[in-house]
Amino acid sequence: MPHDHMIFSVEECENATLIPEKNTAIIATYQGPIKLLMLTLFSLLLRSNQKYLEHIIVCINGPDTRCGDPSLQDKKQKFLEELRNMKWENKDMPLTVIRAWSRVGHSQALEMAIPWVHTEYYTIMHDDIVVLENDWCEEANEIFKDPKVAIVQNGVPYFGACAEIVMDKTMNWIETAHMNSTFIMCKKSILTELGCRWYGYYIKKDYSMKNINYKEYKNKNIQYKSNIEFPKENSDYNGISFDIGSWVMYKIKNNNYKIEIFSNKKIEHFWSASWTPDKNYLENTEIQYKNVFESIEKEINNHPQFAELYKKYNNS
Repeated sequence: MPHDHMIFSVEECENATLIPEKNTAIIATYQGPIKLLMLTLFSLLLRSNQKYLEHIIVCINGPDTRCGDPSLQDKKQKFLEELRNMKWENKDMPLTVIRAWSRVGHSQALEMAIPWVHTEYYTIMHDDIVVLENDWCEEANEIFKDPKVAIVQNGVPYFGACAEIVMDKTMNWIETAHMNSTFIMCKKSILTELGCRWYGYYIKKDYSMKNINYKEYKNKNIQYKSNIEFPKENSDYNGISFDIGSWVMYKIKNNNYKIEIFSNKKIEHFWSASWTPDKNYLENTEIQYKNVFESIEKEINNHPQFAELYKKYNNS
């Protein structure tokens, strides 16, 4: 049936204009080590089926000279510009680079990229992962044959369930359930139709668990299969966190769409690269994930153009 006023619905418009069965990878990068960003990209290029991975968008966000040191972001941009001039097997490198100076915000960087997606699916991924499995696009395409599937993702699907988090020594916050956005493949037409945005919100607000039916509250939220404890009964809180993907998950669940999980581990995630204060983070990560690093670096070395670029920016 045609839309009452617009002939096509938003979902129908998206489906009519997106390239079917194709996928766009979206990576936001801020202050994480450039080595991990390079491994993320090279593993994506070397361990994805070119038949399905159509495009890659990288958004660099961070300071300008008025509010910080942009040298790392400048270095990442130069690396991406050189990568863009290379070939990916038999075609031009399908890479778009977005740069946002003097702005820091992971979810906002993702939102900058999504309007440019021209494929049926897009995959949000962190800049501190290594792709492990070559068949991830193919498996997701099979899962998406169920028209009610909106998202396919790796590992734990979501965090929190109105759980307690401590933002600092003086404030306790409630954290709402939110998506695990480490590596998550989305059907664009569904998320666009639902008006999903990947924004995060952090609101200072006094909130008490004393005036609610705690048993009923837990029963309502247990559907999220949280891996984090619920807040304490009869406790007071100073704020509420709606981390990235909170409203995405709510809208998917509330409209009876599905979130599915890959059958096996598709990536290795090094965790917290963009916000850790540990100066030895990269060195410790290389030791902890020695086999992962050695495996992907061996594949990179089998492609001379990639190997030369990787060596150049790894040593600079």
